[in-house]
Amino acid sequence: MPLNCLMYGYGESLFRKGGFSFKKFMNGPMIASIIALALCIFNIKLPYILAQTCTYIGNVTTPLSMMVIGAGLVNMDIKELLDVKVWAFTIFKMILLPLFYMFSLSLFHMDPLIENTLILIMCMPVASNSSVYAFMYGEDATLASKAIFLTSVSCVVTIPIVFILHSL
Repeated sequence: MPLNCLMYGYGESLFRKGGFSFKKFMNGPMIASIIALALCIFNIKLPYILAQTCTYIGNVTTPLSMMVIGAGLVNMDIKELLDVKVWAFTIFKMILLPLFYMFSLSLFHMDPLIENTLILIMCMPVASNSSVYAFMYGEDATLASKAIFLTSVSCVVTIPIVFILHSL
C-alpha cells in the first residue's frame, strides 16, 4: 500500500504539468487506498454485493492492463524489439540493478529471507501501469510497452541468473 500511495500520489504528480498539488494528489486511487485502509483498521465488512463487485473489478485490472500493453505492441514490427535502447534498459533493469542491490544488501547482514525477498522484488519486470501512464500523459506508450514486454519475457532467465550469482 505505501508503494501504491507513492506511485499514485507523488509519482503521478511528476507526470502532470504544474507539479505537486494536494487537490491533484487526492485522485481516485489515493481515495480508494484511504477507504481501504479505514475498512481494514476498523474491521468493517462490506455488504456481499459490494464486496463481490470490488472483487470483480480487481480481477479485471490485470487483463485490462495486458490489453493496453498489447494495443501498444500490435502495430509494431517484430524488428522494433531489437531496439538497442530497450535492450540496454532491460539488461540494466533485470541484471545490473539487482546485482548492485544484492551487493548493497550484503553489507547489512540481514535475515536471508528478507534479503532474498528484496532482491526478488528488484528482479521483477517493469510495472504494466507504466504503459498506461505513458499513454495518459502523451509519452511514448510503445516504448513503455516494449520495455514491459522484454522485461517480462527476460525475467524467466534473469531471475535464476541473479539468484545463482547470489548463492555463490
